[in-house]
Amino acid sequence: MSTATWSTRSIDQAVYDHRQDVLVYVTAPLDRAMVLIGDVRCDLWIASDAPETDFTAKLVEVRPDGQAIGHSTGIFRTRYLDGYDQEVRLEPGAPYWISIAMSPIGICFLPGSRIRLDISSSDFPNFDRSHNTGEPFWHDGDLRTARQRVFHDRARPSRLLLPTPVTS
Repeated sequence: MSTATWSTRSIDQAVYDHRQDVLVYVTAPLDRAMVLIGDVRCDLWIASDAPETDFTAKLVEVRPDGQAIGHSTGIFRTRYLDGYDQEVRLEPGAPYWISIAMSPIGICFLPGSRIRLDISSSDFPNFDRSHNTGEPFWHDGDLRTARQRVFHDRARPSRLLLPTPVTS
């Protein structure tokens, strides 16, 4: 019996390729194999019109045959921007820096594959959805649509941090 959960299995993500609520960054095809072993992190400069929201990151391998295999995921709830000791409400439209710790990887990307990063505000059912209201989660029956922004300019550089490739 497998102990892998939904969020830890490497499954084809291609069915989600045409969603309008996912921001996608993808490399050119790799010209040689790349072995990566270790921690993955996604640093984002974000803004939202909601007082509290989530940002998710997913590392995906896009194979030459079109399969898009998810290998690493992470989520950040802005309510805990300053740690778990105090809750934070976002100022609408103001930029904030967040760091999404993602699951570690051990993978060999083959030549011709592409490395893709998917950014979204939800990864349900892998993670509970945010109500985007800032109210106590278990007592809040309202759901609010949040308009999100990810910055990637010189002053606010968002980035994906991968382990140093293993060389033989």
